[in-house]
Amino acid sequence: KHYRHRLADDSTFGWGVDLGAIAQPFPGLQIGFVARDLGGEILWEETQNDNRITVSERYRTVYSMGASYRPSALPILAALDVERVSKEGTYLNTGLSYSPSPKVILRAGIRRIAVGDGAVESGPTAGITVRPKIGSRNVSLDYGVTTDIFGTVHTLGLVF
Repeated sequence: KHYRHRLADDSTFGWGVDLGAIAQPFPGLQIGFVARDLGGEILWEETQNDNRITVSERYRTVYSMGASYRPSALPILAALDVERVSKEGTYLNTGLSYSPSPKVILRAGIRRIAVGDGAVESGPTAGITVRPKIGSRNVSLDYGVTTDIFGTVHTLGLVF
């Protein structure tokens, strides 16, 4: 993957590699593993005292392993994962989703519950997915909200 961000005269760009696998050992249960930002690097370009400088920094590699379970008789999904962030700590993430109809999914959870000496505080998460059909296309509109050290973070996604 390639990253690029620009704000005024400062910019960042970088790259990283993600690898993952998922399996379904029996109906309703999925387990997975992912490694994010393997070997990734980011370059920060900024102006200091009228000089343009570039600083290189390695991304923190993140390893996650988790499971989700969806009972066949209920419209819910429970998920839990363990996340190891290099040079930072180990965390648990957990959540539930409920689907009152095939076109709506409601989500809630807690992210980054520190295991041991974690560096950040945990925070609540929530979201909603709406799946309207537009013409012959199935569309998915996703909204999520969480908190982190910078405050409240809103995420909006569109899949078509």
